[in-house]
Amino acid sequence: MPRPTRAPATPTPFAAVILAGGASRRMGRDKRLLPWDRDAGGRPRTLLRSIVERLSAIASEVVVVANDRPDAGPATLVPDLYPGAGSLGGIFSGITAA
Repeated sequence: MPRPTRAPATPTPFAAVILAGGASRRMGRDKRLLPWDRDAGGRPRTLLRSIVERLSAIASEVVVVANDRPDAGPATLVPDLYPGAGSLGGIFSGITAA
């Protein structure tokens, strides 16, 4: 007996939060600005821009938490409400904005 078919599930919208702060002490340079890959037009993209554009394809909103203005493409930029408090402060800032 054939199995009944189901309509495809509608995905639940979600926001993606990217923590893009930090002092880059271990790496010695800003990870966000590392050359990473190329877009469809062959233009180079930074690590941050690549992540934002990939998440934008599946998330209803992309929020980047940073205290400066990185090139984040189609993302909402929000400041870290608790700079120096580590990842937890950035997570709180991103969730609050989303």
